[in-house]
Amino acid sequence: ASLEELLQQHRIAPSAPLAADALGRLPSRLAFLQGLGVPDAAVAAVVRRNPSVLSTEPQALSPGLDYLLSLGVADLGGSVRRAPDLLGCSVRRDLGLKVAILQSLGVRDIARYLSRNPRLVSIDVERQMRPAVELLSSIPELEVGRVLEQLPTVGLNAEAIAPRIEYYRSLGVPRLGRFLSRHPPLLAYSLEANVQPKVAWLKEQGFGDVPTLLSRNPSLLSMPVEASLAPKLALLLGPLGRQIGDIEHFPRILNYSVEHLTLRHDFLAAAGKAGAHGLTRTYRSSPHTFATKLAKRSLDEFEAFVARRASTR
Repeated sequence: ASLEELLQQHRIAPSAPLAADALGRLPSRLAFLQGLGVPDAAVAAVVRRNPSVLSTEPQALSPGLDYLLSLGVADLGGSVRRAPDLLGCSVRRDLGLKVAILQSLGVRDIARYLSRNPRLVSIDVERQMRPAVELLSSIPELEVGRVLEQLPTVGLNAEAIAPRIEYYRSLGVPRLGRFLSRHPPLLAYSLEANVQPKVAWLKEQGFGDVPTLLSRNPSLLSMPVEASLAPKLALLLGPLGRQIGDIEHFPRILNYSVEHLTLRHDFLAAAGKAGAHGLTRTYRSSPHTFATKLAKRSLDEFEAFVARRASTR
């Protein structure tokens, strides 16, 4: 195959910088990328973003990849496809330094972190990592390692997380660090499209202390209103006969499915015990405790009730 045919086959722009003997070396470079598991369709993008791949010996491209393997990262092809700068990077002066920083901050599963965010190799320590880490570390009780593990990309973007931190702080959420550590995706949710409308909706439903409600169940902000929160709230305040105060006392009740809420309520109602117990005890009790202690029925009766309900779905 001619040089032009090889370039065309892998959709590499002819303007990509090649040495004079590129025709002889190009097949070995392409084979190197393919051997890593880089899909043929992604080779051109890798070369465009890191043209030195075509002019550098494979052994000089490998230190960063060997380091990833030593840490337990298995999908080298996927990592290179997403972060071509891994090819030829310095372990001692770059990637290894960043990994050491993350581990010192409490990131435990570094292989999983790098698999999710191989672009760490392109992040600048002083301009990007430092501002984000200092911002997160300034919040009392915040588990920086946990946040970074769950938000490997956004967590190192100070410009993205700062407005969200300020919003939750201005909202008055108690123990902000603990709140964010329990549910790190809070730092990635859109304020305008998700968080602010949901806070307004909760207030409209009659919840008096929304910040405390959220601090006790941060995952409320992950639930869609129309498909999840609204029907559950309507069920609890309607057929199940509960009050807003009951939900404020146990806000995790909104994490359960409509089917689960209805099932336990109906079994208690059949046993003449509807509304006899608080939400926490009713829905957090084991099946045995629920049946024998709360409904005063046998576990077999409850399991038969569950089976009959399931057969009618």
